Amino acid sequence: MKKFCIGPMKIIEQPTSFNTRNFYRLHTAFTTQAEEHMGIILGQQNYSVGEQLRRLLKIIATKSAEEMYNQVEFLSAWG
Repeated sequence: MKKFCIGPMKIIEQPTSFNTRNFYRLHTAFTTQAEEHMGIILGQQNYSVGEQLRRLLKIIATKSAEEMYNQVEFLSAWG
């Protein structure tokens, strides 16, 4: 599994994923172990690329980086 360091003590796998089950487990493990992450956005592959982009842009326009800290957002909630 690749990990990317994006700052002191901040490691992410990737910013957006369709691997909902594993990344939600990762989020749960992080919070259980008092570790932090910069935020995870999870989606489903049944959305067109345009729909995925529209939903991602809604999240970006609505939530700051600080509000995403240690949070999980589902693209399905941003329709």
